[in-house]
Parts: sequence; structure tokens; C-alpha cells
Amino acid sequence: MEDFRLFKNKAKEQTGSDFQSVQCIGMVKFWARGKGVPVIMQMSSILPIAERQAGLKMPKDHSESHKIAALLHIRFWQIQKGLIPSVLQLKIQRTMKKDA
Repeated sequence: MEDFRLFKNKAKEQTGSDFQSVQCIGMVKFWARGKGVPVIMQMSSILPIAERQAGLKMPKDHSESHKIAALLHIRFWQIQKGLIPSVLQLKIQRTMKKDA
């Protein structure tokens, strides 16, 4: 799950915010602890790498980007753990099959 950080340069524009993202993170963490499920937090800075690994692009429409960002965080973790191959790994596998 993407971690939330309030950066100094954004603090002024966030004044008065109800921080829905922070509330959602808290609910997920509460649920996960109750079920014994580990929560893995990731910084948003992994998204450009995750886009390349998963072969997905973040949409320009901000209202749609949250869904793709969540998917990219999941894919990044799965690829790092070796649970699924990256786009590059799939291309290499296809090339090796053709050459065999």
C-alpha cells in the first residue's frame, strides 16, 4: 500500500483537509492487524519503476490514477517477490521459446 507523507511544500494546500487517505490507511491497517495480515507500505517514488515493470501507464486523469497506482503497488511487490514476471521477463521468455 502506498504510504502517505505530508511534505512541507504541500502543507499549506492541505490545510483544512480531512486527510481521507490517512483515514483509509488507518482502517486497512486496523483490519489487517485484526486478521494477522502483514501490511507492506511503499513510497510513491516506486511508481515509475512499477510502470515499466508492469507495462502500465498512469492515466492523465487524476480521478482514474488512484486505481492504477494501487495496481502498480501490488504488481511491484509481486514482481519483487518473484510471484509474477515483469514485462521484460515475459519478453525474454517468449524470445527463448521462439529460439528453441
